[in-house]
Amino acid sequence: MDTSAHLVMYASSIHSTQRDGGDGADAFIADLLPRLMEFGNEFLAALDGIRLCAPGYVIAEAEAAAKSIPNIGLEPDDFQQAVVAYRAAHGRFIDAARRDLAYGAAWWNVWRKTKEWWFVRQHYSKPSAERQGGGPHLGAGSAPPPSSA
Repeated sequence: MDTSAHLVMYASSIHSTQRDGGDGADAFIADLLPRLMEFGNEFLAALDGIRLCAPGYVIAEAEAAAKSIPNIGLEPDDFQQAVVAYRAAHGRFIDAARRDLAYGAAWWNVWRKTKEWWFVRQHYSKPSAERQGGGPHLGAGSAPPPSSA
């Protein structure tokens, strides 16, 4: 979704150049349009990736941010309001993604880690001959290390 920020940046440049005009405006816009199309394609690919992997609330915020990307054909005041609305929607998406990616110490995560710790403690506190599978230092079919006696 970083590409959405690039889309808005390039759309802002094109919009202000269209509004102000001047010498070389058409050449400048012609130079920006291929980049704008490239970022648009990257953005759609990123949005599809989010739709594929993210939970529903992250997808909803991503799609809301996508819908709020300003149109370069808007009037200047409307365009600025659309940019402000996009930034707010993008911030909500970032917050939702952070919440999804963050590790929260929920009871099931704590319980899982506790069970894992107990298993490792009990399994590796036994002598290696008593372990099932021979432990990590023995390969499949390997003999135990020779005794020093």
